[in-house]
Amino acid sequence: MRVSASLMEDMPATTQVALAEALEAGARLYIEFGPLPAFERATLILVEHEGRRTELGNVSIRHGNA
Repeated sequence: MRVSASLMEDMPATTQVALAEALEAGARLYIEFGPLPAFERATLILVEHEGRRTELGNVSIRHGNA
């Protein structure tokens, strides 16, 4: 959840407004991790009611030593 919030905060205000309108119209937000099995990045995807997918942003995931 923090990843999606961070990606959304970095969007320009006009993009945030368009995103809010798309969500009100039935679009959904998804976070995809990949490539499997490494989980090197997280991508925020908007999937519109009609099925069109739009990548909104992504972040690299760092792996720490355990």
